[in-house]
Amino acid sequence: MYPTYKINGRMRFADRLSRKPTSSISENEPSYPTTTATLRLTVKDRASLEQFLKERCKSSGEGDITSITPNEALCVFDYMLNMRPSRPPVTSFNILFGCLAKTKHYDTVLSLFKRLNLTGLFPDRYTYNILINCFCKMGRVSHGFVVLGRILRSCFTPDAVTFTSLIKDLCAESRIMEAAALFTKLRVFGCELDVFTYNTLINGLCRTGHTIVALNLFEEMANGNGEFGVVCEPDAITYSTIIDGLCKE
Repeated sequence: MYPTYKINGRMRFADRLSRKPTSSISENEPSYPTTTATLRLTVKDRASLEQFLKERCKSSGEGDITSITPNEALCVFDYMLNMRPSRPPVTSFNILFGCLAKTKHYDTVLSLFKRLNLTGLFPDRYTYNILINCFCKMGRVSHGFVVLGRILRSCFTPDAVTFTSLIKDLCAESRIMEAAALFTKLRVFGCELDVFTYNTLINGLCRTGHTIVALNLFEEMANGNGEFGVVCEPDAITYSTIIDGLCKE
């Protein structure tokens, strides 16, 4: 430890070395916050924009999302709207919206979508799926169905992701009959059933005490002997959900 004494009222250099450095950056803020200045330096065209967005919104191996704050998102969004000679495609905005949704900034997604809508840049099915997911996570499934209506009016075909979000939230609200009815409509829209959709409904059925119905759905899923005639390989989540439901009977 260096000796502590002062010369002319000022601390010696040796003492300053022994002191713990302080930082002006809050622990809750990113080390390199995104500003318009940094965007001008790093984002020159659409290719560099998408690379920038993917780097800021990428997932780690453990499923963590690189944090992007609402203020940063607003800065990036404004920069994208003002890019010349033309704005980036909606797919670039989808990357930003998807990142915000994964970090649970649902209100920010909805706010930015409203602004995007006013620019005349048309959303695609992926944009609408993000909106449905946000509404469902916020417990506003009725708004999710409004977005589903917009998908149909826009001549897009809903996919399994669209319906799975709605089914999951209906199950969360114990509206199991509506969830089951929506599940049966997937084929009407030409959607391919996948294990995630099956698991969502099976979990909802077991959670609400309809384990026998869940077992029947499981058999249809595994053997393809149901209404759709589709074989979908159950996974570990399927089996654990069924076992848990049976144990609670």
